[in-house]
Amino acid sequence: MNFKELSEKLISALSKYKSVLIYIIGSPDPDVIASSYALKQICNIIGVKAAIWGSVKPSLPQNSAIIKELDIPVIYKESFDDLSDYEAYAVLDFQSANINGITGKIPCVVHIDHHEPVQEDVKVDFKLIIKEAGSTSTFFAFTVKELETSIPAVELGKISTALQFGIYTDTDAFRHADFIDFEALYYVSNFSNRKTIEHVMKIPLPDHVFSLMSKAVGNKEEYKNWIFTGVGFIDESIRDSIPIIADFMIQRFKCSVVIVFAAVIGENPHGLRLDASFRTDDENIDLDLLIKEITNSGGGRKYKGAYQVDLNYFADCPDKGLLWDLIKITTTFHIRHLRDKSQLFDIKGFYKKIKIKAEKIFKFNSNE
Repeated sequence: MNFKELSEKLISALSKYKSVLIYIIGSPDPDVIASSYALKQICNIIGVKAAIWGSVKPSLPQNSAIIKELDIPVIYKESFDDLSDYEAYAVLDFQSANINGITGKIPCVVHIDHHEPVQEDVKVDFKLIIKEAGSTSTFFAFTVKELETSIPAVELGKISTALQFGIYTDTDAFRHADFIDFEALYYVSNFSNRKTIEHVMKIPLPDHVFSLMSKAVGNKEEYKNWIFTGVGFIDESIRDSIPIIADFMIQRFKCSVVIVFAAVIGENPHGLRLDASFRTDDENIDLDLLIKEITNSGGGRKYKGAYQVDLNYFADCPDKGLLWDLIKITTTFHIRHLRDKSQLFDIKGFYKKIKIKAEKIFKFNSNE
């Protein structure tokens, strides 16, 4: 992969605009925080005004801490009434380039991700999906490397620290890192502040994570070597507990796939939604194909996946116990049905991998 050429194309796309809005979808995690910060600094270097907006604040203290420690300027907004200060927007570390309230008002200049792509008709000036990478931060590490001489030493250190932490968290402490991730890590580690990363990593998880973890283990069900569990209604501010619990359970229990789900309560316009996180340690399982069988409002990559379903219509249901029973029974039915069909998806996933490998070989031979 020619990162020099990709970096030049990224800069060329950004240079068409005077101002860019970098939007974080959902609760910010270290990967999207680092990527957004790196993109903002790249914009600064080439003279493009840029700002980072988020829809909700981080729900984990570690994520809040990395923003505070590195003084990353994130503005939290729930509405987009006034976009007059921005000529284009960017989306990072998210499958879709579509943002309700922004798409259609201003063009999308950048969409960079490392998950399976979704079919959509959003026009993007620079679009890059690197499925070989374990994080979006991996790409930005190589881009920063290309621009290193133009970045002030202090900023280079802060960007590198953020990117190293982003790669670390999104590859599950490097357990699922690939060669490209380690190559990126080798570069940023020359400038990153290890003490900052160690300090953030030592921040304990909040008590509510352990409370929900206990509930998840107590409620778990097993069906044909899949484990799934629901933890009930939770506030949007602690939504990030769901993937953490899924990470814990895939390591704790001997199973092929883990699914953890909850009914997430948010303030309008977020309302009520079902949120489910998938985990597997089997590289042959295509979580994206599995999740897309349930809904297109989600997807996956190797080892990880998630989906959300809008339940806002039921937000005012007066009997929350009855509503949770309905959510749990329906979600469990979909998961069991999916497990019964999973062999078919294993075959589809196998042929999908063969096709990808064939395309890579063809592309390599064509470039010779």
